[in-house]
Amino acid sequence: MYAMGHFSEVGIGCRSDLEEAKRWYGRAAAYRFPKAIERVEELKKGGKVKVDQGRLTRGNQKQNETDCVVM
Repeated sequence: MYAMGHFSEVGIGCRSDLEEAKRWYGRAAAYRFPKAIERVEELKKGGKVKVDQGRLTRGNQKQNETDCVVM
């Protein structure tokens, strides 16, 4: 569900749709998935997705080697 939110937000395999992404993130957050809860909070604060050197990052957050990267 979190991945579907991410794909909907960024536009992977579909058009970018923030409202659809919020619904998917909300579903994942209902199951207490930590990244989904974090993303729901970021979106409430107006957080945006940025592309930095081919990697997706949010705000000033640095990409960690263990994070999932879709190429």
